[in-house]
Amino acid sequence: MSLTRIRAILAFGIVAVLPAALGQTPSLASQLAVLSGRTFRCATPDWLDPAGDGFLRLHPATPPAVRTAWLAMQEGENMDLTKYATGYNIDLMKGLQQLGAKHGVGFNFTVDVVRVPGKEDPRKWSLNTAGYECLLSSTQLASDRAVVMDFMVPSIPYGYIVTTTAATTTAPAFSDRVTTFLQPFDSSVWACIVVAVAFSAVVTCLLEARTNSEDFPPPPAGSDWGREPVGPFAWHMSTALYRSVLSFVAYDVFRAQSGAGRLYVMVFSFVSMLLVSAYTANLAAFFTKQQGLPHQQISTINDFQTLRTQACLRNSGQAIDFMERKYPQIKTLVAANSQPALMDAILSGQCLGAVNTDLHTRYTLSSDDKYCDLQIVGQALSFGYYAIPFRKLTAAPNASANASAGPSTVNPVVAALNLLAAEFIESGGATDAASKHFPTDNVALCTARADAERWAKSQGGASDGNSISLADVSGLFILLSITAIVSLLISTILWARGVDWSAKRHALPCWGGCPPPGLTRSSPVGKSSAGTSAALIVAASTPTYSPGAVTGDASGESSGASTPQAAAAVFQAQGPQTLMSRGSSRAGALRFTTSV
Repeated sequence: MSLTRIRAILAFGIVAVLPAALGQTPSLASQLAVLSGRTFRCATPDWLDPAGDGFLRLHPATPPAVRTAWLAMQEGENMDLTKYATGYNIDLMKGLQQLGAKHGVGFNFTVDVVRVPGKEDPRKWSLNTAGYECLLSSTQLASDRAVVMDFMVPSIPYGYIVTTTAATTTAPAFSDRVTTFLQPFDSSVWACIVVAVAFSAVVTCLLEARTNSEDFPPPPAGSDWGREPVGPFAWHMSTALYRSVLSFVAYDVFRAQSGAGRLYVMVFSFVSMLLVSAYTANLAAFFTKQQGLPHQQISTINDFQTLRTQACLRNSGQAIDFMERKYPQIKTLVAANSQPALMDAILSGQCLGAVNTDLHTRYTLSSDDKYCDLQIVGQALSFGYYAIPFRKLTAAPNASANASAGPSTVNPVVAALNLLAAEFIESGGATDAASKHFPTDNVALCTARADAERWAKSQGGASDGNSISLADVSGLFILLSITAIVSLLISTILWARGVDWSAKRHALPCWGGCPPPGLTRSSPVGKSSAGTSAALIVAASTPTYSPGAVTGDASGESSGASTPQAAAAVFQAQGPQTLMSRGSSRAGALRFTTSV
């Protein structure tokens, strides 16, 4: 059971039990009889804005002339607003009327707005000077007020709370956004993946390279991969690493032929599938997260002191007194006279947050969608009640002639109304009225605004989702660009090495012998003109080639060719090593001549 209902039951018990304790047992009808035929003149003295609040305000259908007349009032003047007033206290009084009629007691009430002189206490002046019987504006139950006012049973609790702007989105640093695609896994997982791929390359190479020509083809003809000391093993290892990476991302798979190779490839494919699936599932969330991280400057009342900033207050004696008593270390700024103006002070940046009652704040936030960027943070800072005050009687109705005049201790009108108020609370009427006039949030209002904004964007062709910006995926493009540059650099280096190797091969000494210029693999033996001869002088112990009939030498027999054309054919078919092996070596300089 809520504390509000407990208080109401206690009040009801006091009113009902006290007469019995005094030896009286009055009936409910006799106690309510004091209300019969009464018309209570009620006022709202501190209504500073025609918009009002959840306790009392003008109905939306109020004619503009009424609002104009209200604003034109002078100090001390009043205006009847009974037909146009609405709010929680109006519903409470109407509920008491209905319950009184149910018990055979009829009463009425009127509502005036009063322009109180500037230096006067609005509530005390309205009750004691202007002669009103009750106040229907929001009035907190306080000890100093209870001395000069008779309060009805409290029907709605309140607490001071902190209101501030909604969490702002701060864009992360560019360096963080570049590496967004790496963030689904932490560094240790990425390290394990790299090791696993490299290890898989070694294993598959050892298991499959000798027998699996489909996955491990021989090096390209004429490439450096087959030359010692690198040999074909390096080619097969690079192929294994290449195919391991493709297999990990499910772009390609090994076509293992051995039993051991198939077993390992099957398990590796299963593990890689799970890792890639986990990465893909989390990647979109990280891209969206990097759109911005929420940051809340004020989340509790103590943040005002931590940030050394002021808390805005409304020009209310109760609010100012509360902050001075409860949080003297926090600097405050009286920024507004009305509830909407207090919220506007936060939006304008005049202060980071405000301290105000939760009931007034909830009503204000739900009254206009411009306050959708504000929110209540932290816990309630206090607990109290609002109640309807009545003017204290100047003398007790049953006072003796010798009794001195003074404020009454028991107001029979208030006692009778408390009986009806207790029933109103127990029946759920107070809860319904509070839900109607003090929404717990402004979700419906702000959702409608958000829907309207999305609809407007859709009409303009804009997306209503969180688009992934270029900065979020820039890391992928940077990685691709770096890879392309490195690949081109490697290709250029290899090409340059190939050219350099070819040049060095012709420039270095020919271990085992070099063929004459006319006997290369790509150059056939030049044809000699009839009657001409060619001479070749070589150093001692250098093999000689005799592609024709050699004068004074048997090299023609060694080479197996008797003509230049035949020698060229032998060279092309058998290679220079064959001719070298068939050449002859002479000490000193030798002269060979060929004739055609």
